[in-house]
Amino acid sequence: MLDEKGFKRKRFAEIFSELEAKAREAFGEKVNTSERSPLGIILRLFAWGLSLLWQQLENVYNSAYVDTASGNTLGYVGKYIGIKKRLKEKAKGVITVTGDPGRTIPKGQRVKTKKNIMFETQKDALIGADGHIDIPIVAVVAGSSGNVPAGEITDLVNPLTFQITITNAAKTEGGRENETDTEFRDRYDRSLATGGSSTTESIEATLLALTGVLDCTVDENTTLATVNGIPPKSVAPLVLGGDDQVIATAIFKTKSGGVRSFGDNEVTVVDSKMNEHVIGFSRPTITDIYVSVTLTTDSDFPTNGYDLVRAEIIKYIGGGDQDGAEYNGLGLGKKGAGQKVVYTKIISVIQQVPGITDMDLRIGIDPENMGTSNVITPAKSVPKTSWEKVTVS
Repeated sequence: MLDEKGFKRKRFAEIFSELEAKAREAFGEKVNTSERSPLGIILRLFAWGLSLLWQQLENVYNSAYVDTASGNTLGYVGKYIGIKKRLKEKAKGVITVTGDPGRTIPKGQRVKTKKNIMFETQKDALIGADGHIDIPIVAVVAGSSGNVPAGEITDLVNPLTFQITITNAAKTEGGRENETDTEFRDRYDRSLATGGSSTTESIEATLLALTGVLDCTVDENTTLATVNGIPPKSVAPLVLGGDDQVIATAIFKTKSGGVRSFGDNEVTVVDSKMNEHVIGFSRPTITDIYVSVTLTTDSDFPTNGYDLVRAEIIKYIGGGDQDGAEYNGLGLGKKGAGQKVVYTKIISVIQQVPGITDMDLRIGIDPENMGTSNVITPAKSVPKTSWEKVTVS
């Protein structure tokens, strides 16, 4: 039923009641529609099939709204404001190759970790006179599995005719899974100003649409005096993730003329007239969050329950799980203010795993001094944890 209040689905019981009333109208009040009568069985079969149709009609109705759509249909809703669901992205990094000077490492050379996570070199590179060369690499398979620690990439996949050694001095980054429905809805709400002009909301929406940007917030100072460290007549973007040059270009194209973009990172952007502009923005610091939980369980607790509990905690706070999956979690606080890790919310997400009858939970920024209070991160900081920092027993 569709009226001014929206769509209301008919349930099985309601449909059967209507069919039963029609049967009595046609065959008399004493007609037998019990569960084991032929007519009763037929009416119930029809009611069941019709209830499934009503369920699909409800799904079609809900697919038009960001709060109720899911999966691919939720991505279609984003097209109304010019955004779409983010797909898996490949991790990127740099390897250092050591070998005889003058040797060429071809573009497309594959390297891997001991766990067979493979990467490809992105350009032809000549080993220098000092016997070393740094080469950019990209993961062969998209996803968070490509985010590997420093020193893990050590093996060649397709051998060369000469001897070299390889390693990655820094971890590879940027690999991510498909954007979840929850992450997309949050970005949708914050992207409604996309296409707007010269407001902090439109700058924020533009930055959130960039590949690799996980979160951002934009503060401003419209006065003629410095306020909270922001110079007069300036905007102050705070951006988590993404490429420096791409971010700076997006800010330059979105901010008002004559307004300074202020931050710790300063990147030069060249306009169409070849004039140079210095665009500033800041990067948030990371506040490590440690969690320790001791569970009391019953027979309903799954065999992989400890891993499920750890994953739920990481999803809430944000960080990397043991399988390489990376979760945004709480992200940045409003206008870069400190974010709050709520003790009771961690209890709530843990209880989503069945079979838990009691728990002893401790959280904190110091693994030697954890407690039962909320944790508030400093300004311009993002709370992050990881599977190594979450102990479940």
